[in-house]
Order: sequence, then structure tokens, then C-alpha cells
Amino acid sequence: MLRGQRFRLMADGLPLMIWVHDAQGNLQFVNCTYCEFFDVTPEQVAGLYWQPLVHPDDVEAYAREFSACVRDRRAFDAEVRVRRFDGEWRWLQSSAELRFSASGEFLGMVGGSPDLTDRKAATNELEQLASGLSEADRRKSEFRATLAHELQNPLAPIRNGLSILRMAHPPDLVANVVAMMDRQLGRLVNLVDDLLDVSRVRTGKVTIRVELMTVQEAVGAAVEACRPLIDEKSHTLEVDLPAEALAVTGEETRLMQVVANLLTYAANYCEPGGRIRITTLWDLFTRRPSFQPHGKQSTRHTNRDIIKIVGARAACSRHMTSCRPPIRIVHRLPLQFLLGLTLVAASRPPSPKQSEIAHKAVFILLDGIPADVIERVPTPVLDEIAAAGGYTRAYVGGERGGPTETPTISAPGYMSLLTATWANKHNVRGNSNQSPNYAYWNIFRIVETVDPSRRTALFSTWLDNRTVLVGEGRPDAGVFTLDHAVDGFERDTVAFPHDPKSQYIRAIDERVSTEAAAHIATKGPDLSWVYLQHTDDMGHAHGDSEAFFDAVRQADARVGRIWEAVKQRQLLGENWMIVVTTDHGRDELTGKGHGRQSTRERTTWIVTNQPRLDARFTNGTPAIVDIAPSILQHMRIAVPAEVAQNMDGVSFLGSGSSGKRQ
Repeated sequence: MLRGQRFRLMADGLPLMIWVHDAQGNLQFVNCTYCEFFDVTPEQVAGLYWQPLVHPDDVEAYAREFSACVRDRRAFDAEVRVRRFDGEWRWLQSSAELRFSASGEFLGMVGGSPDLTDRKAATNELEQLASGLSEADRRKSEFRATLAHELQNPLAPIRNGLSILRMAHPPDLVANVVAMMDRQLGRLVNLVDDLLDVSRVRTGKVTIRVELMTVQEAVGAAVEACRPLIDEKSHTLEVDLPAEALAVTGEETRLMQVVANLLTYAANYCEPGGRIRITTLWDLFTRRPSFQPHGKQSTRHTNRDIIKIVGARAACSRHMTSCRPPIRIVHRLPLQFLLGLTLVAASRPPSPKQSEIAHKAVFILLDGIPADVIERVPTPVLDEIAAAGGYTRAYVGGERGGPTETPTISAPGYMSLLTATWANKHNVRGNSNQSPNYAYWNIFRIVETVDPSRRTALFSTWLDNRTVLVGEGRPDAGVFTLDHAVDGFERDTVAFPHDPKSQYIRAIDERVSTEAAAHIATKGPDLSWVYLQHTDDMGHAHGDSEAFFDAVRQADARVGRIWEAVKQRQLLGENWMIVVTTDHGRDELTGKGHGRQSTRERTTWIVTNQPRLDARFTNGTPAIVDIAPSILQHMRIAVPAEVAQNMDGVSFLGSGSSGKRQ
């Protein structure tokens, strides 16, 4: 064993972690740097008790390799993650050399462990930067190629129109031609704007100006653009579309480009004098425009060649058309193209009666944000929603010291919202070992029971929110099934590898909010719950700090995606209620904890777009249990009397003015 005082003094003076093992692999000595890094004493890590300091995913392989090196009498070298004294996982490069006595007897190993974390982070950053530069260059080339292709479409009609004008046709024909040229010139201006926007060139993104439009408009614009080519080939074009408006959401230029591409293929791959027919046909879920060129196929390509060409161009069109709803393109032989568009409306009445309007709702729960923080941190999306309706402070926790007192913890808060009851009824008092009392119906069970035609959806990190709290499929919870669910991401450690800084939760929140926005925009479910967790994780880790406030700003942006989807649905004549709230506040001392009954832990907030709010909302006195009754009232759901009488909450919708942030 190294007992020399000189060695100990030298080792303790080094900024590098030094350690010594005996011939059996037991730890005999560590220097002061080692003890300070892990906040341990030499006695605490003697023998094999150093292993608990190693990351659980690394300890088995690391210990096995070290034991093999001791057994085989060879040098040791390995990278490993360890927990520093502050709980942060750090990367170490552990290297050790063999020790022998003067007589050649093997004594063990002496090694050192420099901290590699910062170097690995810098290396990763450089690799990502190099990859990003390469990707930016690729996107730039692809962007220019895409726009070059798109720029060709408006030019042909403009050129053709000029030829007509030169022939001095009657004024009414000239007026039509001028209108056509003006439309095409507008598209050309938009494309040039895209080309000149340096930021979009760098990211490879074409701006998508999503709006409500009809299939007829897209087909008409495409026919207009492709007419010169069709006439040049002497083809006959038949357009057979229904009189009723087939509404979709998208951008006219991109949708027209997709249709124009297919018309171009049809014109090019039919022998001159062919017939091209555009029509619609029904299938189970979508109404599809169908492009059917007739006549002999060109001898320039075999059927296999045509499939390859169509497949490649169709993939390009999907990339260009990144609006919602997604566009799905398939091909069939001999030469038929099907463009699948999800209809968002069909033949909407110009002025529907109030009873005919679909009343829908989405409630979003941002975990663990106290009212004073949501009022202090800039949240432009929540402000926009509140401007349409109102904002108020609210409370959780039931009656302090009374029979309804409920822990200010996440799951009890969710259940209070879902059931409009406090914990003395719903029986959820913690985040684990939950035994909900399903005798008190939650909002999803009420909607599914009263009106099974209503479609429901849930978007969440945790699977238990649906399977335990909502009780989907459970006999004692009503044996109902939600129509759509996106959850359980906490179990997917491949797509979302867990890390101590909860970056995986942030990534999950991004996925959840994106999925929710896309589904609401395209499917418009009647009732949706969106749960986002990252703010609570940052609160626990950092308390009242800039890291927590930044998480709140990110959450506001995620709500923005869903709010934009709701506004799209409102353009279709649907009446939407959006409610954004939280499940609890935070402790007054550090902001890291919650669960007790302090004023800050109990004080929450509610934001809604509904303008008709009662005096309780305006005065800042509603509770989390009032949210479900308000949503049910908005949805025109007649709650069964025996269910309603057990609710602790009441609707805050009324004729009052909107609330204001204090």
C-alpha cells in the first residue's frame, strides 16, 4: 500500500482526482479532490463502496471492465458518468496503471479521473455546428431548386395572356385575361418574396400562409397555370367537380402547385390528343380529387419508369405542402393520380342557427405555475386569449382546515378539475398509489355518456392520466373509451432518453403540444385535455429563478400552437372555449416545493377566451373545480342530476364582463 507521506501530500495537492486500488480491486486511497468532488470521506468509499457514485446505466459495464483489468493485469481506461456532490451527472475519463513491488509482486492500480463533461459538451457543440452548416447548405440548395420550379408556373399563363392581349380580343375577354394575369403575378410576387427572405433561404422553409379555401379554387388555379401545356399537347381537359364547396385549410399557392404538378404529369405522359379528367370520388374518410389521363401512354417511359417519376415528384410535393391538414398522394396504373385532401367542412350554411353551431372545448393544464409568476412573466399568447375573454386568480386545495382540504399536489389538482370535486370525494391525495373514487364522474365520462357522438381526445406525458385518473376502459369508471389519445411518452426512453435536467420532459411537451395542435386543426374533437409538465420540473429544480421563468415562456409558446389551431376551427363556424390553468402554486420561501396549504401554494389562475363571465370570475374567486361545469355548460351538455348534485364546482360562465389580470 502507498503509505508515503510525500505521495499523500502530492496527491492531495493535485486538482485531479487520484485513487489507489489493491490487488483485489478494493479502493485503498482517494485524494482530497476526489472527496470534495463527491462530498464523501475516504472511509465512505473504501473497498467497493465507490460503485453507488456511478450512473446506474454505467456501473455494471464499468465495474466489469475494471475487474477484468485487475484480473488480467492490464491498464484500465474508460469513460463513465458519476454523480457530483450537487447531484449533477458528470463525465469522467478514468485511467489507471499497474503497481508492482520491488520484487515484482502485483500490488494493484493507481489512477486518475479528469472531468470530461465540458470537453464533451464542446465537442458535441462543434459536431452539431458542423452538421448544422452542412444541413443549412443542403437546405439552401433544395430551397432554390424548389422555388425555381414554382416560379415557372405563373410565368406560362402570363406569357399566354400577353399573346391574347396582342390579338385585340373583345373587352370582356381582355378583362378576364387581365384578371388572370393579376392573380398569377400575385403568386409570382409571393414566390420572389420567399426567395429574397434570407432567413427562409437559410432554414430551407417556404412560408405557408394557411387559410380556409376550397378544392375548386385550387383546381381552378392549377388548370389556369397548366392550360398552355395542355393546349400545346392538344389534350381535352374535363373538370367535373361538385357544386358544393369542398373546404380545406392550406395555402392556395402550395395546393395549386400540387395539383398543377399532377396535371403536368398527365399532360406529358399521354400521347398528344389525349383526354384528362378531373373529378372527385368518395371513400370512407376523404373526398379525393382524381386526375385521370386517358389514351395511350407515351413510349418514352415504361410503366415502371412512370411509377418512379410519379413517386419522386409526389414526395417533393408532400415536402412543399407542409400545411395542415397533411396531403396524401398515391398513384395507380395505368396512369391515375389520387390527391387525398381531408375536408374540414362541406357546404357550410352562410348563417347557421345557434343550435346548429358545434360547441367545443379544450382545456390546457400547465403544471405548477403560481399566479404571481404567470402575472410577472411575459406570456403574449395567454394575454391574447385573456383579451378575448378573461383572466382571474383562482384557488386549489379546497377549504383550508375543512373536510374538503386537498393537497396542493399535481394529481389531486388534475382530479379536482376533471371531476369538479375535492379530494374528500375523488380520493386522490398524491401522485402515486392512487385509488380514485369513480363514483364521482369526470368530465370525459359525462360527455361520452350523455352524447356518445361527441369526439374526445387527450394529450399528455403520462399514461396514468388517462388509464388511472380518467379511468378509460375501467368497469367502475363507466367503461368508456376516448376517441384519440397521445400519451405514455415517459415510457419511451428511446425517443426521449431520461436525463437529470429534465430536457426529455421539455421534448415531450414539444411533442404533446404539436400533436394536440395538429389533431385539433384537422379533426376538431369536441373535448380535449392537454397536459404539459416541464414548468413543474423546472420549478422543483430551480425554484423562483430565470430557468423557471424561461420554462413558463416556453409553455406560453406551446399554448400558442393550440390557440392557432382553435382559431382555425373557429373560421369554420365552430364555437370554441379554451381554458388554460395550473394545478397548484409553489412554496413562498424558495418556489421549489408545494403540497401544503400556504397562500401561494393555493393561489392559481384561469385564462379563457369566453367573454361572458360571471362576477365570481371577475372578482377573482373561482376554484379549479369550477372549470369542468363551465366547459360542460359551454358544450351544451345536460349533466345528469345525480352527477351534478355531487359536484363541488359551479360554472363561471354568465353575463359578466371579462376578468383582468391584477
